[in-house]
Amino acid sequence: NLGEFLVGDRIESSPYRLRMKQDMYCEQVCITNLGRGEQKGVSPNKVVRAIRKSYHNNWIVDNLSAASKIEDDTTITTRYWQGFPVGFVASDTQKA
Repeated sequence: NLGEFLVGDRIESSPYRLRMKQDMYCEQVCITNLGRGEQKGVSPNKVVRAIRKSYHNNWIVDNLSAASKIEDDTTITTRYWQGFPVGFVASDTQKA
């Protein structure tokens, strides 16, 4: 629809297969070269920049938005975010 186009949203079919009540982890759907890795003195590729800018994927499953659950043990709170992060920055190496 026009609103989705104007704000940059694109609804597309996904290659992932989702099954209710079945835990699945690290399901690989393709292999691709994302370009250079993260190195000192070299500008990062698009994926690394997206991770560092906290980009999220927003999925719609059966007309319901997918969400991520984040629990904080220090403040004993649970928060929900729409979608899920594209990636994470490792706490030990600080690399995306």
